[in-house]
Amino acid sequence: MSNANKSYDLAIIGAGIVGLSHALAATDAGLRICVIESDDRPSGASIRNFGMVWPVGMPPGEARAHALRSREIWLHVAPQAGFDARAVGSLHLARHEDERAVLHEFMQRRADGLHAEWLSPDEVARRYPGVRPDGLLGAMRAESELAIDPRHAIAAWADWLASRGVSFLWNTHAREAGQGFVQLADATRVEADHVVVCSGQDTRLLFPDVYERASVSRCKLQMLRLSAPAWRIGTHVAGGLTLRHYKAFEDCPTLPDLKQRVARENPLYDRYGIHVMAAQRADGTLVIGDSHEYDAAITPFDNATIEQMILEYLARMLDVEGLHVVNRWHGIYAKRTDGQWLVRACPTPGVTVVNALGGAGMTLAPAIAEATIAALRASTPLQGLSI
Repeated sequence: MSNANKSYDLAIIGAGIVGLSHALAATDAGLRICVIESDDRPSGASIRNFGMVWPVGMPPGEARAHALRSREIWLHVAPQAGFDARAVGSLHLARHEDERAVLHEFMQRRADGLHAEWLSPDEVARRYPGVRPDGLLGAMRAESELAIDPRHAIAAWADWLASRGVSFLWNTHAREAGQGFVQLADATRVEADHVVVCSGQDTRLLFPDVYERASVSRCKLQMLRLSAPAWRIGTHVAGGLTLRHYKAFEDCPTLPDLKQRVARENPLYDRYGIHVMAAQRADGTLVIGDSHEYDAAITPFDNATIEQMILEYLARMLDVEGLHVVNRWHGIYAKRTDGQWLVRACPTPGVTVVNALGGAGMTLAPAIAEATIAALRASTPLQGLSI
C-alpha cells in the first residue's frame, strides 16, 4: 500500500522549515504524520536565506518569546539530526550618530532576553577581526543568535524525521485540501484527521482567499556568497541599514532620523529594500544580502544594481578586499503588508494554514508549530488570521 492510500492523524503540505517544524511538534505529540512536498527535496525560501536564527530582530513580547523558544528547539534538534547550530550571537555596527543612538535606545528599552552589551571601537577591534575600524563609533553585541547552514540543515531535519517514522511524499503535488483529506495531482488521496498547509508562497494556489483577506504579498530577496577571507569573525554582522528593517527597532525615538538620512543619501536603499548583513559559514565563506522587492516588481532576473550596492556597503563594514562571488541566488517568500507577522487561518473545516512569517521562518517556525499543534490537540479554535 502506498503512503498516499494510508490514513494519518496529520497531513502537512510543504517540507520547508514551517512544515518540518510542524512535523516535529506532531511527532513529539505521538501523531502519525505525512508530509507532502511538490519538489524532490527542500528547495524554496527555507534554504535560500542567511541561516540566521534572529531573536534580536523580533519585537519584545510574543514574537521574541517565540524566537527564543525556537532557538532552544534548534539547539535540541541539531545534534540529533546531524547538523551544526552554532551560538554565535550578533554584532550591530554603528558608523553614524543616529545608528549609535538607535542601538542605545534599543538596549535601554527593547533588549529583554537578548543579553546585549555595548562595545567600544577598541573592544570591537580586539574581539572581531575583519571589522573595518575607520569611522566605527561602536557596536551592540547580542548573544541570542544562531548560525545554521540551511542548505544542509533543512534536508538533515527531514531525514531525521523520516528516521522517526514520518512519511514523506516527495515530488507530489497537492491539488486540494479539505476536511479529512488531501487530493493529490495523480487523483489519489491522503486521508488525515487534520491538514496543515505550510507551502509558502504556493499556498495562494490552494487558498487564494486567505492571501486576499490577510493582505499577503510575495517578496523577492537577492543574496550572494563570497569566498572565505583570512579572518574568522565568529558572529553575525549587521550594519545601520538593518535597523530600518526589523520591527524590534521600530519604536526607537531616533529611528525616523536614521530613516530620513538614509533616504537622502541613497533613495535606492528604500526602493529596493536593501539592508546589509553577513553570516560566516563553517567553511569560512560569507553569505551576504539582502533586498526586498514585492509583487509586480518581482522578475525572474536578478538586479546587478542591487548586488553592487550590497557589496559596496559591505566593504564599508568588513574587510572583504580580494574576495569574489562564489554563488548568487534569489528567494521568494510570503509576507503580510498590514503590519502583522503571521497568518494562521482555518479557511475550511479540518484545514489550518500557517504562512507568511515574513522572512523569519528560521527564527519563528519551530515555536509557532509547537503552539499550533498544541492548540489542535486541545481542540482550541484557530480561527483568525494571526496569533
